[in-house]
Amino acid sequence: MAKTDWKFNDVVTEADLNALGGEVNAASAHAAIVEGAHGATSQASPGKLMQRDAAGRVKVAAPAAADDAARKAEVDDAKAQLASHSSNSNAHVSESDRRLWNGGPGSGLNADTADGFHFDQDLQKAANPSFKSMTTTQGTSSGGQVHLMMKYNGNNYGAIGLDGPSVAGNGGGNLSFWTYDNSGAFITKGLDIARSTGNVTIPNKLNLGGGGGSNLNLADSPIYFRGQNASDGKHYAVYENAAGSTDGIRMVGNNTIRLGTFFDTLNWAPILSLNGPSSSNQSAVHIERHGHAKAVNSASSFPPAGITPAASIVNWQDHPAAVGLIVASRYMADASAILDVGTIGANAWQPFFKVTGVGNARVSGTLAVGFNGGSGRSNMNTQAVVDLAIGDHDTGLLWNGDNSISMYANSQQSAYWDATGVRVVKSFSVGGTKSAVVSTASYGDQLLYAVESPENRFEDFGESIVGEDGVSVISMDRIFLESVEIRGEDYQVFIQGMDEGAFYVPVRDSSSFVVKGKPNSRFMYRIVAWRRGYHSLRFNHAQGF
Repeated sequence: MAKTDWKFNDVVTEADLNALGGEVNAASAHAAIVEGAHGATSQASPGKLMQRDAAGRVKVAAPAAADDAARKAEVDDAKAQLASHSSNSNAHVSESDRRLWNGGPGSGLNADTADGFHFDQDLQKAANPSFKSMTTTQGTSSGGQVHLMMKYNGNNYGAIGLDGPSVAGNGGGNLSFWTYDNSGAFITKGLDIARSTGNVTIPNKLNLGGGGGSNLNLADSPIYFRGQNASDGKHYAVYENAAGSTDGIRMVGNNTIRLGTFFDTLNWAPILSLNGPSSSNQSAVHIERHGHAKAVNSASSFPPAGITPAASIVNWQDHPAAVGLIVASRYMADASAILDVGTIGANAWQPFFKVTGVGNARVSGTLAVGFNGGSGRSNMNTQAVVDLAIGDHDTGLLWNGDNSISMYANSQQSAYWDATGVRVVKSFSVGGTKSAVVSTASYGDQLLYAVESPENRFEDFGESIVGEDGVSVISMDRIFLESVEIRGEDYQVFIQGMDEGAFYVPVRDSSSFVVKGKPNSRFMYRIVAWRRGYHSLRFNHAQGF
């Protein structure tokens, strides 16, 4: 070995130089060695230095630890698995499919998963994306199969899947949506789409109009309201446009359609009821205004039993301003009708009551007043014999034509009036006085009262003169005789002399009487006889006064 502990003043000898030269030669010889230096080898030998073989390769043992060198065999295996994965169409989607999943053009959605991973972006960025909420086998409380489960904080919140197995006729296997509570327990099914028809069923409430101009467009399809059985299709609402004559909404119910409000915070009350022909004792259109009175007094149903009107209106409010119906028209003209009431007979409109634009009411048929079916009043089921019926069909007023109106009671005329005056056909009783209005030149209109009697008598008056023979025969007026009833001498003759002398009536027969007195003397007479048909009538108890 060459000296290695040299000092600055040491003398170099020949031996020292030779030793140095020998070590230099040995180092040169070691550098020239190609294989086997220090036991190096190209084989996978433990504890040996690695040395490339003639082809520049070196061998190592199969890796065991994570930081061991990989061999060609491990690299080839990884390449083979990568090639198999790349060719798997189930594991990869095309660029166009990726755009659809990513909410790109044509997708109509923003395809984020329930765990918040975006298929085209977030999955590339996420270190450990989880797909535990996506399954095709997990069941629900309704027996369906979930295809997409959405979770929050590890709990099920919502799911989309198929409900039940398929059956004949493309039934079953409907697309359904389910909801879960905060602990992941099943709550209910929110929506069901029938596989065979595409019909959408919402078992619970559907809330529309959440703001921002929300609406529901049915594209002319009806909304069906479930009846007592699933096959009942007679309850629905649909838009209709029949050949341009109708542009609106048709609402159909099997028997009744009702619209209403809460008249207090607890009780629902109908405002408008539309009833079908099978609704016994119900109006086709019934309108109510509810108030506190009906709720407190438990008011009876309306309309009353035994009546089935086409339309009815009732106001249950106790208020001075409460009315049953107001009919109004802004247009004002003599011929314009605010209200028309009539019947349809022989396929023709037959009006009998009209209110025109200037407030005039015209009745074409019979107007019944005071009918309520109570005591003393009969139902108006018989054709009225009068135009204005009061109480029943045969009592009231009858229009006889221009200038004449009659008053009837129980189909019998009791009085009438026209331009000439009033005529009472039946008995006429007055609780006050009977007077004639007489106009005077100096004292204006004055009342002159009728002379009354306990008996129903007619009177006649006249003047005459006693003949040369002291006798005067007075023949009574033929018209007077036909208006009175004379039985023998049962009438009275009163004589008032106009000249001196006495007068007396010795003879009274059925058509004349005899007056005797001083010849050529004048006298006045007054005849009083029973009214024809009322002979012997004296006094009568006055009823109703």
